[in-house]
Amino acid sequence: MHDEDCAIGLQVSNTAGESWKCYGDKRMLDKEDAENLVRCVTAVQASADEIYTAYSTKHAPSPSTYVAWRHAPTLESARSTNQELAKLFTFDSEKRKDTEERRIWKFKTDW
Repeated sequence: MHDEDCAIGLQVSNTAGESWKCYGDKRMLDKEDAENLVRCVTAVQASADEIYTAYSTKHAPSPSTYVAWRHAPTLESARSTNQELAKLFTFDSEKRKDTEERRIWKFKTDW
């Protein structure tokens, strides 16, 4: 599943409502993943800035307000059925019915 999502990509969105396609770590420097790389760097920089501010002011923000999460894709968007291709496994112990046909969103529990 990891390699499949890395190669094909996932359509994701963040809490700000911005959407983009992201690929896995093996494709981070590929031109197709350029937007995701910029978003990753932005999130890391926001986090570093927040750490410096916490150090300088001696006041740490609440985890629920961490700025980096505004830039990161939500888990719900990555798990969405709006993806181009069906996932290989579900969280309900199901497997894609036809492992060769990635566009068919039918699953089975009997492996």
